[in-house]
Order: sequence, then C-alpha cells, then structure tokens
Amino acid sequence: MLFIRDDDGRDMSGERGAGDDEAATARTVRPPTGNTGVEIKDTEQNDWFPGSLYGKGLDYLTLSMSAEVAADWMPFTGVVDTGGVRKGFRASERRGHVGGTGWRRWEPTVESKRWGLEYESWEWDGSDAVVPARWFRGRDVRPSRVDVAWDFTVPYELLADEVADLCSTWMNAKGLKKGVDGEADINTRYIGAKGSDRRLRIYRKDLQLESWLIEFGPTMRVELILKGDHAAAWWDVWSSDESKGIDVAAGHTYDLTGFDVQPSRAAVPALKVLDAAGDPAQGVFAFIKQYSAVIDAAAEAGVDILGLVAEHQANRGVSGAWRRSQWLEKMLSVGVERVENAVRAIIAREVRA
Repeated sequence: MLFIRDDDGRDMSGERGAGDDEAATARTVRPPTGNTGVEIKDTEQNDWFPGSLYGKGLDYLTLSMSAEVAADWMPFTGVVDTGGVRKGFRASERRGHVGGTGWRRWEPTVESKRWGLEYESWEWDGSDAVVPARWFRGRDVRPSRVDVAWDFTVPYELLADEVADLCSTWMNAKGLKKGVDGEADINTRYIGAKGSDRRLRIYRKDLQLESWLIEFGPTMRVELILKGDHAAAWWDVWSSDESKGIDVAAGHTYDLTGFDVQPSRAAVPALKVLDAAGDPAQGVFAFIKQYSAVIDAAAEAGVDILGLVAEHQANRGVSGAWRRSQWLEKMLSVGVERVENAVRAIIAREVRA
C-alpha cells in the first residue's frame, strides 16, 4: 500500500517530458513493495459499513494500442517469461518494467475497428499497472478493462456477505444481479452480472492472503471492474486527472450499491463509443453464433420461437425486465437498420477469418 515515488520523494506524475527525460523518470521510480494496487491516503470514513478507508487506486489494466505506440513502449521493458498462443493472439510474453511486469500479446487474429491487425494488447495486475498507465495516458490506446480498488480497515468479524447484503434493496430496485464465489468466510461477493461492463467485487483481502493480515490487518476490499466503453470513458477522465478518475469510479460504485466508498464522488461520464451500433450488434451476433442452428431448425419445424422467448422473458422478474429494457434502448437509439448492418459486417469478417 505504498505511493510510487521518485528518488526525490515526490509522486510520479507520469507527465511526458522531452527527449530522454521520460526514460530517466521511469528509471528513477522505485517499484512498490508488494502487488497491492492501491496507494495509502489519509484514513476516511465511509457511509456503507463499519470501517475506515486507508487505500485506493488503480488495481488492474488491459490496454489495446497501435503497433507504433507499442514499439515506443518496448525499450522500457525486458522479457521475463515467454508465453504462447492467447485468445485472439498468436504470441504472448511477460515483460518487466520499472514498477512491475505485464503480459504482452501480439500478432492478433481478430481485426480491430481502430487499427486493423496492427495492434497489441498489454495487461497489468495490481500495482504493476500504475507506472505503465501513467506512461500511456495521452497516447493512441484504448482500455478494455480497468479495476479500481478501495481498501478498508474493518472489524475482524465483518464479512463480505454482510457488506453486500446492506445494498440488497438498492440492487433489487435496479435489477442488478448478485454473485458469490468461494465458501464460508473467504467468499467473494459480486454486484452486477458476470458479462456486464460494470461489476463490483467485495472480499476480505486478509482472508484471501494470510500475509496481508500480518502486514495490514483485517481488510475489506471493494473493487470496481469496468469494461468496454465504460473503461474507455473512465480512462479519458483519469488520464487528465487521477484524483477525478478515482472520484468517477466512486460514482460508479454508488450507482451499483447506493453507498459512498469515499467522501467525494463524481458523475459517471457519458460513454465513449467508437460505433454506437457495435454494442447491440455484438450482442445479437453472439446469440446468433451460438444458437443459429437450433433457431433455424426450430423455425423450419414450425416451433414458435418468438412466443417461447416472450414467455420465458415474462417469468424472469425484475432483473430480466431491466436487462431487456437496456437492450431495447440501445437498439432503438441507434436504429434497427444500423444494428442489422453491423451484425452483417461482423458475420462477414468472421467468414473472411
């Protein structure tokens, strides 16, 4: 839970310099002791559960970037471990840099709307993400996933189940799904669907990692996961003002729970969408790809597919109705014809691949 600082004891700003100044700045930054992913701040109370906030910050980052930007970053890194084929990429490796290590994936098999096949994807976990995140801001990149975490000192007997249950009324009203992993006192509670672009993870960090208890004591971690357009919109804010970025993450957390994790929060920014039709088109395509054979056969046999779908949807309750309304709003907002054309484009790209 340490600040990343340079040799003069100042926070590393990550601002771009001239000439070799960037490389000099990167070399002088000491890596944090431990993969904590958050930075110590003055303790703050929250209005959610008994506990004091003592750490918050970026905890995970996946960036896609143009091949040119990746080439600029490479001199600051070195190979740690060779990888192999990863989903969507023919090659991967783990590379070290000041402040930690990250996974590089290149030679993509899926074409990007923005860069075609001339791009790479990099992934960093915990505090390993902080130094590269500061280096990449302002460059030609797009995040696909961002995690922001808050750590709280809590009574030893307080568990994730109790914290999640406090916002059940709020979650039910918004049609948010609940999830759980693990057993007994070491489980992790989730707010939001697994495939959602916004999800909250709540767990006791010290019960997950025994060494954490010795060093930091009983700790409740609240972790926001942003993907896709939500991640891109957050990145735009954080890249300009890190503190404001954390406040925006707190705004997302309020939307999911009805509680504040810190005294300050900012409004959730408008989504940065490369193609407004892309999101609903991807949803429709995923459905077609998985079930087209069954649907086609049922239709030819005379099975009332649409009637059965409507019947199933009617029995799904608040959560199902809320998800349906979200998809309907997306499709109507961009236009049915645009969505259909976007789906056809995705199918055509798959056929060519």
